[in-house]
Amino acid sequence: MRHEVPRFGMVTNIRPKLLSWWEDLHFSDQTLVRKYLGDLPSLLEIQPNNKIIEAATLFWDCERSVFRFGDIEMTPLLEEIGGLAGIAWETLGLLMPEKRKGRGFLKMMGLKKNLELTCLKESYIPFDYLYERYSHNKSYRTYPDEFAITSLGHIHRRVFVFMFYFLGLIVFPMKKARIHTRLAMVTKTLMEGIGGQPFSIVPMIIAEIYRALEKCQRGAKHFEGRNLLRQLWLIEHFQRGEYQQEIQRRDWDDHIDFHHPRRMNYMPNMFAQPEDAKVWVVLFDNLTEGQVQWMFEWFPTEEFISRSRDAPFLILIGLRGTYPYVPLRVMRQAGRKHVIPRVDKMSDFRVDDSPYKCQAQHMRHDKIVMGRDTIEPDRYHAGCAPYYSGWLEDNHDGLGQLGFARGTQDHR
Repeated sequence: MRHEVPRFGMVTNIRPKLLSWWEDLHFSDQTLVRKYLGDLPSLLEIQPNNKIIEAATLFWDCERSVFRFGDIEMTPLLEEIGGLAGIAWETLGLLMPEKRKGRGFLKMMGLKKNLELTCLKESYIPFDYLYERYSHNKSYRTYPDEFAITSLGHIHRRVFVFMFYFLGLIVFPMKKARIHTRLAMVTKTLMEGIGGQPFSIVPMIIAEIYRALEKCQRGAKHFEGRNLLRQLWLIEHFQRGEYQQEIQRRDWDDHIDFHHPRRMNYMPNMFAQPEDAKVWVVLFDNLTEGQVQWMFEWFPTEEFISRSRDAPFLILIGLRGTYPYVPLRVMRQAGRKHVIPRVDKMSDFRVDDSPYKCQAQHMRHDKIVMGRDTIEPDRYHAGCAPYYSGWLEDNHDGLGQLGFARGTQDHR
């Protein structure tokens, strides 16, 4: 059987204008951005490797919400992505995006009504439109008749608009450098909270990664998820790979900056340089548990969100839908022993614009958190429960029919 590696567009170069905008922000404004977005701005200096993303997509199991590499399962955890991005992942509720009509969106941006912006009917704004009006302080004098705020208000709103653009281009990218207008309320909620309660963007990031994986595996031409974070997540788990090198202790907290090209000397060239996707397919297809760094050395907590009280999974709310999240299948990534999980049907919850957002919030409130007493003595080699390997093999019968690479098959 032959399997073609999916090809799709994604963030492969950081737009120079966005980087210039970031560098033009005052240090105090950059500090404010990092207060709400953690270390995510460090992604502006990461070199994308689209080949590893395209190859890994072939191994995504939509029904189980996990990657199936060789004879192992893995998935991004809330704790891993939150720790990697340097932002909180544990809040009382889930961030829920709201759709604003064109006039309401422009009001949030400090602009007057503009009937010529027909793109707002399709819930997006082109990059250049707000860039020209907010990237510099002098922009206010260039378009004085378009603003519904004062020049001082313009200065104060620059951080908000930059965060909105950063999320739209780097974290939740659409094709053709379009920015989804739903991100305006997401940005506002991150900065202000609701009723004094803060919210985390981490669950939304993972949900959108899941959505993009499924869409691209089924033929979509653009990866509308956080491909850079997924790339770093993969590299963190496969540092050892077939090379078995020791992991260096890190004396800084920005784990994204750790992957800056100037710090990549310790990495094998395969991880630091773009390779043909076929090389990655072969590596992923033959991966064994001994080649994986199961638990990050810097795993940020001794607690582990494992499931909902009423179901063996949780539901994450994305920018454009809900997706099931099954950490019970990958407990070894949190220093716990792999166990045979109860598997329930989850496909009903994996839909765009679904009616399950209230149920997702309920499951979040009723989540079960495993404490430090459940961590294995050797957390980095937690192992598996008896019969787990046999169960895993039986649970994946027929996987090749879904388009996954297996064994010695020929890869294009």
